[in-house]
Amino acid sequence: MSSKEIYLEDEVFIIEDSGGEMPEVALHSSLYFLCSDPEGPGLSLKKQDRLPLKKAVINRYQTIILRDLQPENRKK
Repeated sequence: MSSKEIYLEDEVFIIEDSGGEMPEVALHSSLYFLCSDPEGPGLSLKKQDRLPLKKAVINRYQTIILRDLQPENRKK
């Protein structure tokens, strides 16, 4: 596994597991860290490299929606 794949896998985990209620913010934070942050790895991501990150956002939203559809969670 390349270092790029390891970084992407870590960021996917962050988005899906701790993306909070707004995973798109976690996505942009991950993209900044991976590509632009002086303390980040400085990767150049192609469109297909970003796909797992975008799928992680979709997965996180699905988790949130399914959670909120449960009657016991509606009044929280």
